[in-house]
Amino acid sequence: MKRLKLIVCNVVLTGIIVGGVYWVGATGEKEKAARIEAVNKNDKYARGIITSYFSSKGRSIRVKYTINKKDYEYSGGWSINPNNIQKGDSIWFRYSVEDPSLIITELEKAY
Repeated sequence: MKRLKLIVCNVVLTGIIVGGVYWVGATGEKEKAARIEAVNKNDKYARGIITSYFSSKGRSIRVKYTINKKDYEYSGGWSINPNNIQKGDSIWFRYSVEDPSLIITELEKAY
C-alpha cells in the first residue's frame, strides 16, 4: 500500500512539474507573439544602448532607450548577431508607436 501511494505521489508530482513547464513556455510564446503583432501594427525605428548581453546559458539582452523624453528598458532574448554587437554598443530596434515599451531589436528574427 505504501508503495502504491509513493508511485501515485511521484506520478502526480511529475505531472505538475511537466504541466508547469508547458504552461510557462506557452504563456511566453503568446506574449512574444502579442509584442511582435503590436510592433508590426504601427512602428518606428530608433536606437538604444545594450546594457547587458549574454550568449551562454540562454541568449538574453537588455537595452536602454529613450522615446519622447521618457526612458525605457527592454529585457528579452535574441536569435541572430551578424555584426557581433556586444554590451555598450548601440542597437537598432523597432518600437510600437502606441506602446514604446514594446520593441523588436535587430538581433531578433522578427526584426
